Amino acid sequence: MGKHKILTYHQTKPGILECTLNLLDLYPTKDERNKFKTRLPQFLDSDPHNRMIYQLKGDQLLFRSEQLIPQKKDRKTVDRHF
Repeated sequence: MGKHKILTYHQTKPGILECTLNLLDLYPTKDERNKFKTRLPQFLDSDPHNRMIYQLKGDQLLFRSEQLIPQKKDRKTVDRHF
């Protein structure tokens, strides 16, 4: 493996990303992938929203995420003296 990116994403609308986690590259051995897939249901059950956000398709974990860092810069400054 190693020739593909582990994580890819594209923006579907402002601030929303569709992400794909490549499990073949993240977990190179079949044993590692099987351990992940065995633990995944427990993670999905840990929060009622997880099943709406995460979806396993073959050896890819698909999920949506929010982009919290703005792409455009403006004249606003951050007050670093809280």
